[in-house]
Amino acid sequence: MAYNGKKNADASRRRPESLGNAFENYPVLRYVLPLAIGIAVGNAGRSVFSEYSSVFFAATFVSAALLIAMLFVKHYSVEKVWFGVVVNLFFVSWGTYTFLRSDDALRCSWSDSPAVYEGVVYDCPKKYDKVSRMRVRLTSCYEKGTYKTLSRTIELTAMRSPETDTLDTGDGVMFFSTVSTPRNTGNPYEPDYASSLIRSGVSGTAFAYNGKLKPLSQERALSIINQNLGFFERAALRARQFRDYLQNKYELSGIGGESLAVLSALTLGDKHLLERSTRELFSITGVSHVLALSGLHLGIIYGILQFLFTAGGFARRMRVPAQAVIIVFIWIYALMAGMPASLIRAAIMYSLVSLAVIMGRKAVTLNNLFVAAFLILLFNPMSLFDIGFQLSFASVFFILAFVRAITPVYMLKRPVLGKLWGMVAVSLCAQMGVAPLVAYYFNQFPVYFIFSNLVVVPVSFVLVAIGLAFLVLSWFQPLAAALAWALKLVLSSMLGVLDVISGLPHASVWIYPSLLTVMLVYAAFFFAVIYLRRKSMLYFVPFACCGLAAVIVETVSNAKERDVAGIYFYKGLSCPVVQFVVSRGESYVYAPSRYADSVVVKSLSGISRNFWRRCGMNAPKRIPDTFVSPVVLRKGCMVQFGRQRVCVLDTAVRQYRIPEGMSADIVYVARGFRGNLPDLRLHLRTEMVVLGERLTDYRRRDITGKCIAAGVKYYDMESKGALKLSAQ
Repeated sequence: MAYNGKKNADASRRRPESLGNAFENYPVLRYVLPLAIGIAVGNAGRSVFSEYSSVFFAATFVSAALLIAMLFVKHYSVEKVWFGVVVNLFFVSWGTYTFLRSDDALRCSWSDSPAVYEGVVYDCPKKYDKVSRMRVRLTSCYEKGTYKTLSRTIELTAMRSPETDTLDTGDGVMFFSTVSTPRNTGNPYEPDYASSLIRSGVSGTAFAYNGKLKPLSQERALSIINQNLGFFERAALRARQFRDYLQNKYELSGIGGESLAVLSALTLGDKHLLERSTRELFSITGVSHVLALSGLHLGIIYGILQFLFTAGGFARRMRVPAQAVIIVFIWIYALMAGMPASLIRAAIMYSLVSLAVIMGRKAVTLNNLFVAAFLILLFNPMSLFDIGFQLSFASVFFILAFVRAITPVYMLKRPVLGKLWGMVAVSLCAQMGVAPLVAYYFNQFPVYFIFSNLVVVPVSFVLVAIGLAFLVLSWFQPLAAALAWALKLVLSSMLGVLDVISGLPHASVWIYPSLLTVMLVYAAFFFAVIYLRRKSMLYFVPFACCGLAAVIVETVSNAKERDVAGIYFYKGLSCPVVQFVVSRGESYVYAPSRYADSVVVKSLSGISRNFWRRCGMNAPKRIPDTFVSPVVLRKGCMVQFGRQRVCVLDTAVRQYRIPEGMSADIVYVARGFRGNLPDLRLHLRTEMVVLGERLTDYRRRDITGKCIAAGVKYYDMESKGALKLSAQ
């Protein structure tokens, strides 16, 4: 079919008014949707479909064979409906199969016994007060005299020491530890941390105590990299090392602290230096998207390169080499930044724009977006569940699809008002696109996002431009010093403005929508846009129904969250904690007396955000060693809650002896208990034993054996996660 530039340009400007028109104007969309549906089906039914991945492969093979057969049929277009059905079947089955295959490759079983592992630090370690956390590419394992090669990425947490503090990207390490599959703690309403790790390519987690980790020599590290890593892995590692080298240039210029963290995220895509307070500042003000490298940052680089190659008519004389160099630079930058999904999307779209320039065609931006989504999901189905992928595509889609629809015609005729409204309209569309997802994942809605975006987005352009200029001209000391001074001034000013905005009343609203609510809101957006364009009540009715359904779903969900009474045994905290909840307004917390109140409060910060705030619960009261109230009584290690008696065995048991023949409904063996568990039949009559996390293997086996011998139920928090028992 011959290309008609005018026809296609007119089609690109034509706004789709229905799903059918959308498929005609943007043909790639008909392939993206079934592919995404197939990946979602694979994720939803992973536990059931994992053993039947061959069935989906067979369906993919059969549908592909049918498509080939149809292409050879002379009049296959007559059966257009059946051809479309087969195409959808192919992409749905392919999406399901590739997801199951990728998920199975990342999930693996690790040995329960500790072993000696060897590998290379794959990303810059993040240092905390007492530990360092890093991603390590394992290459070998020594277990019980057996050597085996590995090719897995794990997240390693190691106690800080002079040796661990010197580790950097590309360094070799050897450590003795037990590697386990990522697991969630099971605490109420916690984020799915395990799935996010697995989908990012992390197959296991490990903890190395003092003296159990040893840095390898540089020669050994180079040998591991050259012999055990593939070409693309080595390229990614070298790119990250180069990123660390550029970041060091910022530090040497005197930029440090919060300014260095923000600048590194803006220009290099390195967010490991960002503190939680900084992340929350950007989230509260609604500008967290500038910290994730995307089209905003790549667009600056693309514009600079286009300007350089356009100067002097170079681009006209050597159009193909110029655009080829631009594409190479774009992907080198994406590789250096760690290849996040948002940046890959932008790199694909700008590469397509360069190809359109080479071919002398006008790029259809929305089509480019769908092509980018299709290519990313085709080669990496896990990207569909990446938060950066979802936010990036949602924001760009809403900007491209709806920015002209909300722009009044009279403003387009006034340059000043038009440009000002253009910035506001882009911010509104982007926020409208990401708001449901941000509320779902981060439970926040920034009230003053328009004002913060009007300040931060232009300033981000300036920071990225100055930052890149500094990196390029760092060899020229006088100019580099001036650029570094400008960077510090602009960064401090921007952070100061954000501090002011975050301090305004009700700067951020906490909301907790369900996934169904988010889907209904997006459906309402879809029908609202169509209604505004066609002014037909045919589309107003489904818009109103989706909005009403979203309200009903949230009302029902909030009603379910009111029933919070019970006993909660939390996991993953810095100290053992048991919470006794009477109602949302009254609850009590047990924690060992050797932990100060400040330690307990800090340890429960995640519980506060995810559980208490979500359910509208008041802060609990900490119960002392001796405590009496109408609902909770404590004496030593025994706590009476309603009709249930809980015995907590921790370090305090040495001071409080258990009376002979004491009965307890629940015995909680917490971390720190060093004694022997009393006889469950004679000394401590109980119905259930809860094993806390981080007990030694010997003690865990001993207690489990006693429970089995006595016929007592037991619950292992280490393997099963946190526990909630209903109030009686």
